[in-house]
Amino acid sequence: MELQETANITARPPLRPAVSVKLVPLERCSYLWVFLLQLLIVATAVVAFSYFLGEDEHKLTMVYMTTTLTPFMLLAMGSIVSLCPKDTWVRASSFILCELIFLCRSFIYFGMKNYPGAIGNLMFFGVYYLIYRAMEKLAACLPAKLNNDNESLNKFNCQTIPLTTTGSLMSMLYCASESFSCLLDEENHNDVENCADKINSNEGMLWFLTLSAFAKLYIIPHLEVQYSVADLLRFDLKNSREAVLVLLTAVVGLYTIFVYASSEKLHENFDHRTNTTTTKVVIMDGNETALRNTITKIVPFMIGLVPLVLNLSKNMIPRFRVMTRTTLRARIAPIYRWILELVALTITSLNVYYVFLVYTSTNIEQEVNKIEKWRILCWATNPLIWVVVTLHFFGTPTAQKRKENVMFFLFSMFFVLQTLGNFFQAKIDTERGETRLNSVFVNGFLALMVIPIYLMVNSSRKMLAKHHIDDIDAHLQRCLSLAISIVPPIIFLFAEPQSCVAYANNYKIEQCALLRESNYVVGGHLSYAFLFYVTFGYKLDSMTKGGLLSLQDMRFHTVCQLICLIISSTTCFIVYGMRNSELYAERVFNDESIGKLDEFLTSSSPFSMVADCWAVTLFTQLLHSRRMETEAKFHRRSVDDQKHSKMIHRFTSWVDQRTKKIIEKFHVNDDEARVATPIRVILFLMSISSGVLSLFVVCFSSQLGIQQIYRISHGMGSLRVFSVVSTFIFLFTHLSDTLVADKVIFLSMVVVFGADSYFEYKRRSAWEANIVFGVLASIAMLGILKLKKTTMKVCSFKVRREHCHSVMVAGISQLIPVIFLTSEHWGCLTRFSEDVTENFVKDENCRSVEYGVNAIQMQLAFAFGVYATSSTLMRGDEYSARNITTLNMPRRQLCEVSILGLAALLGILLFGIRQEGETPRASRVWQTICYYAIYLLWFFFFASVIFTSVTRDETNRMTDATLEEKISDLSGSTLHMFGKGKKTQFRSSSEAGALEGDDEKLGVGGTMSLNPGFM
Repeated sequence: MELQETANITARPPLRPAVSVKLVPLERCSYLWVFLLQLLIVATAVVAFSYFLGEDEHKLTMVYMTTTLTPFMLLAMGSIVSLCPKDTWVRASSFILCELIFLCRSFIYFGMKNYPGAIGNLMFFGVYYLIYRAMEKLAACLPAKLNNDNESLNKFNCQTIPLTTTGSLMSMLYCASESFSCLLDEENHNDVENCADKINSNEGMLWFLTLSAFAKLYIIPHLEVQYSVADLLRFDLKNSREAVLVLLTAVVGLYTIFVYASSEKLHENFDHRTNTTTTKVVIMDGNETALRNTITKIVPFMIGLVPLVLNLSKNMIPRFRVMTRTTLRARIAPIYRWILELVALTITSLNVYYVFLVYTSTNIEQEVNKIEKWRILCWATNPLIWVVVTLHFFGTPTAQKRKENVMFFLFSMFFVLQTLGNFFQAKIDTERGETRLNSVFVNGFLALMVIPIYLMVNSSRKMLAKHHIDDIDAHLQRCLSLAISIVPPIIFLFAEPQSCVAYANNYKIEQCALLRESNYVVGGHLSYAFLFYVTFGYKLDSMTKGGLLSLQDMRFHTVCQLICLIISSTTCFIVYGMRNSELYAERVFNDESIGKLDEFLTSSSPFSMVADCWAVTLFTQLLHSRRMETEAKFHRRSVDDQKHSKMIHRFTSWVDQRTKKIIEKFHVNDDEARVATPIRVILFLMSISSGVLSLFVVCFSSQLGIQQIYRISHGMGSLRVFSVVSTFIFLFTHLSDTLVADKVIFLSMVVVFGADSYFEYKRRSAWEANIVFGVLASIAMLGILKLKKTTMKVCSFKVRREHCHSVMVAGISQLIPVIFLTSEHWGCLTRFSEDVTENFVKDENCRSVEYGVNAIQMQLAFAFGVYATSSTLMRGDEYSARNITTLNMPRRQLCEVSILGLAALLGILLFGIRQEGETPRASRVWQTICYYAIYLLWFFFFASVIFTSVTRDETNRMTDATLEEKISDLSGSTLHMFGKGKKTQFRSSSEAGALEGDDEKLGVGGTMSLNPGFM
């Protein structure tokens, strides 16, 4: 009965635990940014409708500008729909204006009798309505896709959308600036059609960047599965439609890069320097222009196929998904192997045709030029085949390598066919006969070198196969990610000089040598770096950032590799920065002697330096790996007498021990927040380089040549940025004590601005501006030294040590583009210095290049300076994308963000329109205004950050002092309640840092924090 009565009682619902749920409010983007995006659409409309109001001579310019701005309009429209899913009026008004622009474009093309263009714009007028409706539906479905999680929605609305839009706009602005530069060029002022191919090629890249932004905003968030690199490695996608979509997007991207890199003007004007006449050289005739237009118009068509694939059935080709993927780990998918084999066979076929062509040809000038073009085309594929063969060979390290051996046979055939082709070409090409005979020996040597390369990679492949399957799979994932990032620049480097070579009918092929050889050096560097990482990357896990910077992980092979890597990378970026020169092309066209710089760049010396450095790197790593394998066998077998049987291993072991003893003298102790002394010595020399060089020129100007004074005095502006970045690295890689060297660097900066003022005074220019900038820079330098002391007082030991390492790594990444940009300016000055006849003359030929490169590297230096000086003293979310998007920040920070945005836009614009030679006065004036505006904007921002950081430190110290006074006023019994340790913690931030240092000595790990004070 009790059981029955109990069963009849209505069960109470279980009590919910008293858990406090924090509701996250939904945040929206500020309408200010939406208004700016709408202004971009309005600007496109103004340019489009101005076609009907402008003069006839400017109508074609308006057409090309409308063509360039249309992708910007579509990107702005896509961002508006995603940012304002519930604001119907904002979306509808923007959409109507976009549709009117397409109608206007169709009327423009109809008036120009370009009927295919008119029909295409009318078709896009209707298609864009469907795209707009699809965007609205996807934006409305996003909350349900994210399970109505406000935090995820806030992250997407206030971070993903703004960062995607901003990044795409910056990249698109650079592409568009190249089009604007061609349109505004004085030579093309009355012949705008000369820029048609460049504008159409840049338009394809703009469309692809817009497509990429749309994919991030509307396609990737709505995928059924968010894929990882492991899924891509096995090509294990959800359905065949997504597999086709990935392959189509990759093909479209690579084709767009090829078209974008191979753009050319329709004709070029070459000046005769002796008789002051100009020769107009036709680059592309009518048939070639028509073919090129067809090639460029394929890009929008292929881009349009990508969204159309989304409308197909998910399992449209079910067997395709099964054939192209693999479920096994530690291997790449079959689709990648097929692609790699197809590329290798294509490259081999090109070389076979080259040999056949040269073997069956006669000594006719047209055939000789055709053969030379094919030779250049085939040889330029060398970096790509290195990547293809390497990735294919390590694609299945645990399986048999039958196909891998065939691929290496094709790799050796590449050099064998090049040897035969150069040998036959030397017989019929009398002008280049000696050069081709030298190439015969080089290619023959490389064909023989394939054997030791095969032995090396085969040995490494066997060592990789002995690792755990998880380690093998992780290594292959990293290799695939590296291949995805390295193939597009190799395609760009391959395609850029090919257009110059392909159209070399009315000019000499040698005019393309500078661009061709420079790109080949960089492409070789990338391919050798890929070979090194794929072959030995799984053995580099033991190295750490702190161990390398403190020299604790340094060994003999590591020292050799770092030295070779520095030499190779520096050579590549210097050569790449000097690759473009109209003056070089004019000298070759006019049969004039080229300078020593161009003789060096067009020779094989830069590539030999890069190849030799990587050969040493690979060889030392191979010896170290084989020796480690032998010593591991000793350890497994418990051998007491661990003596190597091979003499090379005994020698490397002896050298390694001696090197270790030498390096131990420079080790950084565990209680020091700095990097090793040898590294800092190099940084110190780099920091004072511009000051020493300026002082040397001022003191010994009477003993220097005219050309040397011209190069140094005008190149000091770009070299100064290199020293500034080095100064930031030097100052903030030693946060344990203040040094005399800090003040020496300060004096060096003062000397630089003083020398610049002296140079400007000698040139009778505005030397007062340099005095003003020198005073401002001196004040900023004093603030930087103050911030260094503040960082040492406020931050804990763990934060300071981690900050030293982070500054060093970030500084190296900043120095790489600075070296490239500096070399471009110095290359221009070196070429034009041969025409200088008197000291301290004004530079008008490289002024545009100086403004362009300094506008970028100046911002890199300032941005890195803010990170190095103030990142440890600022909160991590002060300048977050969410705060900027919602404008949830103080007015001062809003002004700083506005300053950064304006400076970035001006810098990218100046960099895109830079060009060699004398520019018109009007163009030179507004470039000068923009250049100094960037300088002042960044200086104000930098000064504001320094002032804020110092003020925050003073406020924290006052708060600590007030708190200590209140505690000292308490009675003894009350004071005892806080405990002695608590009182010690409240004394100062520096003592708190010392306590943290004690934890660090005990082995407590930590990461970098942006919070000041206690940790």
